[in-house]
Amino acid sequence: MIDVCRFEFKELLESTKQRLAECERELIKCPDGYLASRNVDNPKVVAPYKHCFKKNGKDASNAVVEDEPVMYALARKKYLQNEKRILENNISVLQHAMKKYKDPTSENVMQTLRRVYAGLPEKYFLPPFSRESLDWMLEPYERDMAYSQHNVIPTSLGIKVKSKSERDILEELLSFGLPARSEEIIYSGQYKLAPDFTIKRPSDGELIYWEHFGRMDDPKYRSSVIWKLREYEKIGIYPGKNLIVTFEGAGQFLSIAEIHEIIKSKIL
Repeated sequence: MIDVCRFEFKELLESTKQRLAECERELIKCPDGYLASRNVDNPKVVAPYKHCFKKNGKDASNAVVEDEPVMYALARKKYLQNEKRILENNISVLQHAMKKYKDPTSENVMQTLRRVYAGLPEKYFLPPFSRESLDWMLEPYERDMAYSQHNVIPTSLGIKVKSKSERDILEELLSFGLPARSEEIIYSGQYKLAPDFTIKRPSDGELIYWEHFGRMDDPKYRSSVIWKLREYEKIGIYPGKNLIVTFEGAGQFLSIAEIHEIIKSKIL
């Protein structure tokens, strides 16, 4: 199973840079100075904190009691300063890791093999499948390439898919010894449909389809999902029979644990 790929490194690096920029913008608005404690052992001290700052080039301070706005602002400032240091360190770590990291795709792994192995057919290196299942997976099929420009995530099969979740689904299917095809075209009347994955269950040869809908927060996308599910039903493909449907939206992600459970409960 692949846990991370270069594409994800880039995404993580960009999101970290964006958060750093947000952090820096907020820091600019914070008040000058910092929060310090006063001598709380002195019974005459009512306010246990002080706001330290520079005034006319000299050190100055004001007593601060809890719940004063400046106290919240200074506490937030300190938090942002520490967060900024962590983010800057993470950017450095990610940039270094990207130079060292290599996607464990079949192409990259094959390049590391000695000559005696490198000359063997690719089917020798796949997870264990029955001969019939292996032949089915490797034979040519009509794949939907209408949006192939979005296929940017590499997989161990050497093909690319559109999202991390699609990659995780495929890798988990293969790890369970379940042969799968990506975006194989099937027909519903005049329409072409391309399930994310067509799976051939080795135990009985039944075809199972898996659709992962990853942008359910988009109303237009949701409408296309409803249309597609109706077309599937017209040709005898529907949830509860031979169709697995998973979803993602804003802030919702499909986990490896969920994929495991689906495979074990609905396919094996």
